[in-house]
Amino acid sequence: MKYVRLGNTNLLVSEFCLGTMMFGGKTGPDESVRITQRAVEAGVNFIDTADVYNEGRSEEYVGRALQGIRDRVVLASKVGMRVGAGPNDMGISRFHIVRAAEASLKRLATDRIDLYYIHWPTKAMNLDEMVRALEDLIRQGKVLYPAFSNFPAWLFTRSLWLQELLGYAPMVAGQYPYNLIE
Repeated sequence: MKYVRLGNTNLLVSEFCLGTMMFGGKTGPDESVRITQRAVEAGVNFIDTADVYNEGRSEEYVGRALQGIRDRVVLASKVGMRVGAGPNDMGISRFHIVRAAEASLKRLATDRIDLYYIHWPTKAMNLDEMVRALEDLIRQGKVLYPAFSNFPAWLFTRSLWLQELLGYAPMVAGQYPYNLIE
């Protein structure tokens, strides 16, 4: 397996990433565990999931699959999409980010999320609130690297500027050199 730097970090990830969007949907628990463990045995050390994938079951199945091998992988998850009926069960408010991270950690049965993506930007977003919430999760050891998914370049750049100004850990930047396995 070939390993490459993840964006602007020194973190090495496999050139293939196991995407788990179907886990908990078309892919049941036993098959999810088998696929994940087989990928790790083949050298894949990058696994991607999200709190919204199949109502959180994807994270649950990934958590089961990583029992005993958690430290062999870089685990990515995402926050921001609607995960409940309440007005704060979505978005990128501090309230939602912190609650969602805690829920993801529980479902993933781990103490940290290695790469935590903000899934989508929102029309009414407060970048300062978002980066402060992510920085607090980093300082608590619950998140190692913050990142964006589906964000325009100008908004990514503005966030990097704000994080630099405040002395916070920057969003993972750069071209992501992996192919998703679904």
